[in-house]
Amino acid sequence: MESIDLKCAGYGSRIAANKSVDKKIKQHLVNSALAVLLEQGVYAVFLFLCSRSEKEQVAAKSVRGHLFKLIKEYFSDLQEYTETPDKIELMKALRKKFQKDYEDTFFAKDLIEKTLVYARYHIKSMEN
Repeated sequence: MESIDLKCAGYGSRIAANKSVDKKIKQHLVNSALAVLLEQGVYAVFLFLCSRSEKEQVAAKSVRGHLFKLIKEYFSDLQEYTETPDKIELMKALRKKFQKDYEDTFFAKDLIEKTLVYARYHIKSMEN
């Protein structure tokens, strides 16, 4: 069984590897998403990623998709949703899932935080 840390590192690597997005945009988006997550939480980070400007939309959609796919692996009640649900469906699913279960919310926050930190490191390592 793969460790949670390695699973998050793998998703972080996939976020960083997206070649269709400018590295500076990707780096800024990941750093901003991490800040939103730490200050406001799981729902807020997905809302942030859904609200990005046209310049950041491609990167935001990719990050959003990877993060949702990751948390789907750990929460069976999210399995009914496609890997990249539209913005409205995504936000409804997250509200339904995390409105009452604080343990699941904190676990999802930890998964997302680890993944974004790994994405940050992977993006930074591409500079060398």
